[in-house]
Amino acid sequence: DDWVGWDFVDDVNPWTNYSGEDYDTPDNNPKDFNGHGTHCAGNVAAVNNNNRGVSAIGGGWGEDANGRSSGIRIMCLRIGYSDKAPWDSYETGYVGMDFAASAFDYARENGARIASCSWGSSSYTPLADALDLFIYDKSNPTSSDPKVRLVFNAAGNDGSDSPDYMSDRGDIISVAATTSSDDATDFTNYGDWVDISAPGNNIYSTYHDHTNPSVDDYATLSGTSMACPIAAGSAGLVWSHDVDLVADSVESYLYEGAESIEDNLDATHKGKMGAGRVSAYNSLLLVPVTNTPPVAVDDNATTPEDTAVVIDVLANDSDDDGDELTITGVTQPANGTVVNNGTDVTYTPDADYYGTDQFDYYISDGNGGADTATVTVTVESRNDPPQIVGLPDTLVLETNSCTGLKMEDYAQDVDTPYSLLSWTFSVSDPAITADYDETTDTLTICAGSTTGTFYVFVTLTDDSGATDQDTIQVDVEEPNALPSAGAGMPQQFVLYQNYPNPFGEGVAANRSSATIIRYGLPMAAQVSVAIYNVKGQKIAELQNGHQQAGYHSLNFSGRNLSSGIYFIKIQAGKFTAVRKMMFIK
Repeated sequence: DDWVGWDFVDDVNPWTNYSGEDYDTPDNNPKDFNGHGTHCAGNVAAVNNNNRGVSAIGGGWGEDANGRSSGIRIMCLRIGYSDKAPWDSYETGYVGMDFAASAFDYARENGARIASCSWGSSSYTPLADALDLFIYDKSNPTSSDPKVRLVFNAAGNDGSDSPDYMSDRGDIISVAATTSSDDATDFTNYGDWVDISAPGNNIYSTYHDHTNPSVDDYATLSGTSMACPIAAGSAGLVWSHDVDLVADSVESYLYEGAESIEDNLDATHKGKMGAGRVSAYNSLLLVPVTNTPPVAVDDNATTPEDTAVVIDVLANDSDDDGDELTITGVTQPANGTVVNNGTDVTYTPDADYYGTDQFDYYISDGNGGADTATVTVTVESRNDPPQIVGLPDTLVLETNSCTGLKMEDYAQDVDTPYSLLSWTFSVSDPAITADYDETTDTLTICAGSTTGTFYVFVTLTDDSGATDQDTIQVDVEEPNALPSAGAGMPQQFVLYQNYPNPFGEGVAANRSSATIIRYGLPMAAQVSVAIYNVKGQKIAELQNGHQQAGYHSLNFSGRNLSSGIYFIKIQAGKFTAVRKMMFIK
């Protein structure tokens, strides 16, 4: 079993032997028989917020995944039994004082802080000694000795002012019973020896009926037996608010927080119901708030390159007070971004970054306590394929001519140096050739005597085998011939790729700093042709005015340009087109 308890009843010879009652052999099964003990236990700590039966002053806020309450724990100690003596008219519960003495010793040795006693007692030296040890942790205490534990005792249900042994000791908290109107019940005992009162009339709680032992149910009972555990449970709730409180302080807060009921009492009970009716709420307000700051613990996380990761940074953080923790802020890492989601964070590494990154986060317990910790994120590298960037879409060659491209200008790879990249080329038709010189890193494309449209297929490969591919369209024309866009006149607006491209004195197959820009107009239009750099700045305007339908050519010299990529833009009526060209100085 997972609970602490014991049955101390031993060697009893009852007048009436009830079937199923345990009269012999102490053991670790303190199961209730009559239902009285089950009812009292439910008044202390029936689990709250579980949609079952009843709630209790010390029942916590619900159950964990294993069905255990977060509230007060009950130590079940059986010291009584059911019997019906010849002078009894009904089944009666009897308690052995020697059993009770043994129970107090067990409770002290096994961690109990509070004892709730809903049974009558008589003077018995072993019981007195056990009570001294339980309350004070010492024998023969003096009036100046502090209490270590608390004992609550039901005042009794005789409607008299006579205390039993335990209520008469003076160091045990005697509890009288009140109604829902905060006056004395008609059965409660009373007197100047009563310390406090609690509800004890028509109390609904957990119950076990031995006439139907297979069913654990609920029942309504009345008595100081019900008032006693309600007061004891209130003390347990106060003590749980600050487990470092001493017993005398808990008792004091219970009395100070009690609601006065004197105006509701008749002359018989006035001044004889203790400090008032117990109020757990008032008593809790008297307990000083001592907040323990939370503890934030450093975290580690791993994520692949270019992949965000959600990190539950609160999972290993703690708060001794049980306060709910929230993330109040984060710092930004050097190589990524962090988003605070309140209860976790999302880390996103910068594009193509891999390595170790760090950031801090801050937590709060909502009661002024805060802490900070560091998160270390390992971003694992993965190979990014190479990229072919800026390769000309179209080259226009005259028959029996060549052009060259410096291939490093078109390669990009964030993981691999250019020296470990390799190029391969193929052509769609033997009418053109594509020869690559690794020494000079130059691709030379040559046209033969056949005109037409052909293609060069380009593949870039890194040292891991990852590739990128692109295609260059090669238009081969007769020297000085207009593009073949139809017989006579263009059939649509068109901007052709400049020729040569690339151009400039740095191009191996072409030492000229000039290039020809051709375009076709199927109808007359207002035409502008301009050159732009990669920043979008206009660096030259070659045409701005009305032009007739037909094919047109413009010469553009890059003599004063820096090497790089430029753009040709044509605007003809509603037609706009852009071509990319490269100048190599």
